[in-house]
Amino acid sequence: MFYSGIDLHKDMSFITTINEKGKIIAQKKLPNHNVHLLDYFDSIGHEHKAVVESTGIDRFPSINRFYSYCRLVPGASNSNRVNRHKSSKDGNKYLKMAFMEASVRACQHYKEVKSFYQSKARKKHKNIARALVAQQLAKICYHVLSKKTDFDHTFKGKALSRHKTMKWPRLTSPERCLDAMLLCRRPTR
Repeated sequence: MFYSGIDLHKDMSFITTINEKGKIIAQKKLPNHNVHLLDYFDSIGHEHKAVVESTGIDRFPSINRFYSYCRLVPGASNSNRVNRHKSSKDGNKYLKMAFMEASVRACQHYKEVKSFYQSKARKKHKNIARALVAQQLAKICYHVLSKKTDFDHTFKGKALSRHKTMKWPRLTSPERCLDAMLLCRRPTR
């Protein structure tokens, strides 16, 4: 397993990758474009985890400022009593991408998060529901970083339970395997 740390700046990113023993595998200074970052991670070619450094959480006086920095609040274009929602361009696009990806994975692996997502998706568009899950994950991150405590494994007051899915390929009954093998061996005319 490799671990990568990304130090984001306005125009450039500094990326360092280490192995499990702490030895530096790769170090690069790259422009802030998704293509360059993806090429860097593809060149490593090994399973890894990445951490993005953002400057101190103390610079956000409230959680709403942190949401705004993460681009997890809707933009608005209001004119003559007509409200149009649009994507906000203020803040860090990489944090939004990370929280949105985390919300997708959280919905896949945790039934409490999935039930929250489904309750919001019934009333709103699925992308808005996914952004609301990402906002809740950002809230968890903000409180963990600001209070300097460990994550208590709860989501909106409910304890998280992890149910692993079956490994691929899924195991089937011996009878079905035998039937499939016999069908494959049948001669064709």
